[in-house]
Amino acid sequence: MNGLCKFLDWDSEHFYKRIAQVTSSFLDQDDFKKVDHWCITNNIDCIYYLKDLSNSNESDIEESNKFNLVDTRVELNLQIDDLPMEHQCGSEIIISSLKNKIRNELFSISDRNINNTRFYSDTYFDQDLVKKMYQIWIKKSCNDPFTTVVIAEIKNRIVGFITFKHGHQEISTIGLVAIDKSYQRLGIGKSIMNECIHLAFKQKNTRISVATQLNNRPAIKFYERFGFIVLRKSNWYHKWYT
Repeated sequence: MNGLCKFLDWDSEHFYKRIAQVTSSFLDQDDFKKVDHWCITNNIDCIYYLKDLSNSNESDIEESNKFNLVDTRVELNLQIDDLPMEHQCGSEIIISSLKNKIRNELFSISDRNINNTRFYSDTYFDQDLVKKMYQIWIKKSCNDPFTTVVIAEIKNRIVGFITFKHGHQEISTIGLVAIDKSYQRLGIGKSIMNECIHLAFKQKNTRISVATQLNNRPAIKFYERFGFIVLRKSNWYHKWYT
């Protein structure tokens, strides 16, 4: 680590590449040179850079330094003042929580429905390893004592889920979200979200945060209907050296 860059052990081991991340949210031209020097010296294959757009204008400095835009991250925040009304979904839809239990339907739903992320956009990543990464995320969520996996079931089959972490400073965080495409527009997402808000309230957390992609307009509109407001936008860039 040189102050601007850090080596990512987990990503490197999982993708069989030497991967790092820029630690600053804004780089000038001199910084890009320092990043390149560090990456070349340390035999880095790929480096991530998350640029905060709050206090910076759009520019082509990243592109001119061969950093490719792979995603625009949108962070949203909900202030919980009141509990939402209970949403009445179909009587055959059951909402519940998984704790310390893993069910294989979660992986199949993830494989089929989580495909609009920067790791899928960047074709240098092995797509099977990307899929496996989200499966590992689900396993960790199911076993984490501070995370709840809220599920929707129809006839004992999981058709949607949200991983929901109860964090510090009165903030809960939504991680993975997936609704089986065959069961969308049935109010399943709304029912699961209502359950998450109630869980946060029980934990005495007053805020919920979530991040999604700018091009995932349906997700952004979904969160905004619950009262989430956009807190920050950032651009994810990847640069490959191999």
